[in-house]
Amino acid sequence: MAERRAGYTTLLYGEKKLMQLDPYMGRVIRLGGAPYLDRQRFAEILEATKAEAALRAERPERVDRNKAA
Repeated sequence: MAERRAGYTTLLYGEKKLMQLDPYMGRVIRLGGAPYLDRQRFAEILEATKAEAALRAERPERVDRNKAA
């Protein structure tokens, strides 16, 4: 029910008709209704996005102070 309310899933075998997002960066990794990703490909995507999310947490993007003012 929570997946339907949110309109997406982050689970490997979540509701197939929903688009699938990676849980770390929130990017679409499978369109709704498309075949499920195989376990290995899903793990590769999660590993890459988890590393990217960790890197961003360590080094937040710099804010252009001229635009922020």
